[in-house]
Amino acid sequence: MSEYAPSVTVVIPCYNLGAYVNEAVQSVLDQTYSDFEILLIDDGSTDPVTRHLFASYRRPRTRILRTENQGLARTRNLGIREAAGRYVSFLDAADVLEPAFLERTVPLLEADPSLAFASCWLLGFGGSQFLWAPATCDFPHLLAENTVCTAALTRKDALVAAEGFDAAMPVPGYEDWDLAIGLVERGLPGRIVPEVLFRFRIRPGSMTSSCTAPQNHARLMRYIVDKHSKTYERHLGGVLEVIEARTIEIEEGRRSPIPTGHPDEGRRAALLEDTLRRILESRSWKASRAVRETSRRLKLLRGKKKTGPPRIATVLTCRDQGKDLPDAFQSVSLQVSGDDDILIVDNGSTDPLTLQILEGYRSAGIPVVRTERVSDAAARERGLRMARAPYLFALGSDQTLELDCFPRATEILDGDASVDFVCCGIRDSDGSDFAYSPDSAELPSVLGCSRFSFPVVRRKALLAIGGYDSELPTSEHGDWDLVLRLAARGHRGAVLSAPRVNSHVRRRGPQTEERPRLVQGIFQKHRSLFEGHFRDSVLGLERQRRDLQAFAIDPTPPGPAEPGRASIDWGELRRLEPVSATWGIERGLPVDRYYIARFLERRREDIRGNVLEVKDATYTQAYGSGVDALDIVDIAADNPSATVIADLAEEGSLPSDRYDCFVLTQTIHIIYDVREVLRNAAGALKPGGVLLATLPCVSRLDYESGLEGDFWRFTPASARRLFEDVFGTGQVEVEAHGNVLACCGFLLGLAAEEFRKEELDHRDPYFPLLLCVRAVKSEESTARSGATRAASDGKAAILLYHRIDRSSRDRWRLCVSPGNFEKQLDRLVARFRPVSLRELADSVREGRVPHRSIALTFDDGYRDNLASALPLLKDRGIPATFFLSGDGATAGGSFWWEQLDASLEKMGLDGDEARELHWRLAHAAEEDRRRRLADLPQGDGPFPPRMSEQEVASLAREPLAEIGAHGWSHRALSPLPAPELEREIAENVRALSGT
Repeated sequence: MSEYAPSVTVVIPCYNLGAYVNEAVQSVLDQTYSDFEILLIDDGSTDPVTRHLFASYRRPRTRILRTENQGLARTRNLGIREAAGRYVSFLDAADVLEPAFLERTVPLLEADPSLAFASCWLLGFGGSQFLWAPATCDFPHLLAENTVCTAALTRKDALVAAEGFDAAMPVPGYEDWDLAIGLVERGLPGRIVPEVLFRFRIRPGSMTSSCTAPQNHARLMRYIVDKHSKTYERHLGGVLEVIEARTIEIEEGRRSPIPTGHPDEGRRAALLEDTLRRILESRSWKASRAVRETSRRLKLLRGKKKTGPPRIATVLTCRDQGKDLPDAFQSVSLQVSGDDDILIVDNGSTDPLTLQILEGYRSAGIPVVRTERVSDAAARERGLRMARAPYLFALGSDQTLELDCFPRATEILDGDASVDFVCCGIRDSDGSDFAYSPDSAELPSVLGCSRFSFPVVRRKALLAIGGYDSELPTSEHGDWDLVLRLAARGHRGAVLSAPRVNSHVRRRGPQTEERPRLVQGIFQKHRSLFEGHFRDSVLGLERQRRDLQAFAIDPTPPGPAEPGRASIDWGELRRLEPVSATWGIERGLPVDRYYIARFLERRREDIRGNVLEVKDATYTQAYGSGVDALDIVDIAADNPSATVIADLAEEGSLPSDRYDCFVLTQTIHIIYDVREVLRNAAGALKPGGVLLATLPCVSRLDYESGLEGDFWRFTPASARRLFEDVFGTGQVEVEAHGNVLACCGFLLGLAAEEFRKEELDHRDPYFPLLLCVRAVKSEESTARSGATRAASDGKAAILLYHRIDRSSRDRWRLCVSPGNFEKQLDRLVARFRPVSLRELADSVREGRVPHRSIALTFDDGYRDNLASALPLLKDRGIPATFFLSGDGATAGGSFWWEQLDASLEKMGLDGDEARELHWRLAHAAEEDRRRRLADLPQGDGPFPPRMSEQEVASLAREPLAEIGAHGWSHRALSPLPAPELEREIAENVRALSGT
């Protein structure tokens, strides 16, 4: 070692990672804290790139050691022995430190001698991107998962006291977690700096991908739990609660409210609406027809003569879940005979629909027992006490059964008298779709699986353990408790091979939203069982969490795939022929017609007066508003609906100035001379008349026109140019509809009904399926031709500014300094012709653009536009248009993106991560954006102010200034549906008008 003794040693072990090592070293050299050394250790690398690198590698403050390959743990331990600094950080060769890492962590250890290490938040990059921001590195959280980053700055004497990294672990990769646990066990705690100071590279074939693989993770978890067994026993309850909390986070991340238009929600909403209508129309409070139909099958079974005693009794519990109870009831009734019993426990329902449906079941002969609002577990216990069949089962109204549940469970019980219960497994059907099921019905497995449904159980076994516990808060507690007690008392059980119970959590009523945590209550009741099997409970619940996490990332079952390539499950769509060769007509509404119908629905007021439509009157009859006369045009003389026989590509084929509206859908692409079609269409319209046209971007070739008769597919840019060449600038609106899913489904021949509404309504500008065009014929003249457009006598430009200011914080590159702006204005005056935006727009419409015209605009409404820009503009007589954002774009006295900039600076985020967050907020609704901003760390001000109402009014009085609307909340406008787009603009205009 050299005589120089820096405060910090950064140890960088490297094995065959020469491609990355220089980036890691440079990230240390870029530290804002300078008292450090780098110890770079080549762990016997064999690849040519790394060997060549180390042959001549020299960097400042860097010592290089070379060893025979000995593995990561031993290499790090060598680094501890060789480190000259009193603080040591271990930076893997593929990872990087943020510049402030040492500046933030060293003072923390200097100020508090009781701390052994300082960790931080990390950002994953490379193969995937994620933010890891743990709150604590204390027990029990550290025992449940590693909350310490690999580069944590650690006192060297603490590393020596903990005997360094464990080289005996069965698989490399968790040595840093094991070390952190060992430090805290020895009373050497750490602290987490709540900033992103470390970036962790995700790459194929890494040690992390190996150790986190399910089989390796399980081995390492068992090793760590066994090694630190006393600590896990001491903190067992807390560890299990942390694992459960992480499990719930993953579940809730996958589970979301049923989106508008989802088939399941639509079906149940229709049932609710229909049932309520029938109730309101009925003259007496009796079962409506809909309710009677629901219980018809069981009523028929009741009508048959019983052949023997019941074999199985099912208890259904319900509290204000009338719209869901029929699903649960039917799933049971399809699996029982007329001899079997179904008992419904009404747990204090009050809503009219539920009471009506319960009355329907009661009138059909189904026993309905009412309780007065007790816990779910107590209501279930009441029903089980009344049941007398040898086999018992219980189900909530928010659950349903798979068809073969009872047959498979009773087959096991009938065939083996030593089996007392059968666990059915449970699937979360409202988001994650993950299946919970223990490996076996033995106690260790039951302790390690927190999600149970009620088992099919022998009544005598239930009575032998004292029945169902009514004191527990929920049926989830009661079901897990029941299986635990059965297994603990020696009752033998079995587990069905696949989950047979579906849990529909989103169907629960408001009274069940805040449900107590499972683990805490069950652990307190069965502490001795958990402590006696602490390894099984920790490892089982952690494996359940880990499996759920893997399922949330990729729900497809594992299967053969090419190395390094994600597997796609094509299912029935892996085919060389479409599902339908005729756009899905025989399956329902073709996807393109879904968009056409929505477009014409919004344009009803245009379809008026004298209307012309192609081929038939379908759309005019469906969406016309005040139609006086209708003509149908077709090239085919044998079309009985046609009143005008014409070739749209033949000049003058249509009567001139006759129609108020021309509905021209899905026709232009099968005519070669598109420009002549548009000229004829424009000529047929009266001044002010409207052409409503649709054009395909993606479609199969038209089977009617054949391979030689389908000529074109269009883009938004080509459509706009074609139509504006004829109708003129400012007279054309182009809408693009569709996305990659809609395009794929349309090409395969799926119908619109086979998509969710939000799937069809999502607009991706890079994957349009259909274009909808509205073109208005000028009131002053007939449509302009391409030649008229070409007659424009000059070229012009529009310069867009945001801020005229100097700023140390300008992440979004919005600022031009006043001095630079003044030079730009002088050059514009000398070499160009400044005009107002209004003047430029008028000249474009008239086709006479003054040569070298320049219009200046300012976006958003920063105060510096008034204070700095306007005086410079006035000195030179240059007009400008100021587009002002509405109050929905504000954050404090500034704008939301300025607040975001400060928060990103606080978190140390930059590059792609910062741009991604900005993109998401720009596309978010106003309230959603405010919530997301509130969740971020609040950055430091001051923020550049926006203009006040008084300042806007002052600006509006300036002769050279025009004011326009820039959007109420500064959202990205192109993806918005028409109603939201209209609101975004209209509210902004309304607010500006009142200023």
